[in-house]
Amino acid sequence: MTSYYPEKIFDFPDAKNPNYAREEFDISINTQCRYSMRKNLKTGNYEFYRHYHDHILAYNPALTQDEVQYTYSSFPQALVQLNRELKAIGSTLKYLPLVKSGIY
Repeated sequence: MTSYYPEKIFDFPDAKNPNYAREEFDISINTQCRYSMRKNLKTGNYEFYRHYHDHILAYNPALTQDEVQYTYSSFPQALVQLNRELKAIGSTLKYLPLVKSGIY
């Protein structure tokens, strides 16, 4: 199944953490962490990161709560990685950038 994903949803800051977009795309969630894509509004980059749950951090102080795995400077590049990640977990979803007048 193919869906179109608009870049503009990542332009609005999170009230609790204004350096990051309010919207995130959760790729997978398990008992240890959540794996998501977000936009860093300070740098303009899209990040794929693991957010470790508190009970994991309590037993492994070497971990930081949010660990960035990949960084991309453009939305189309980030969607290529998002599709790779979704395919790796067996999802049939595929996301393409929402294009308007030839501009992402």
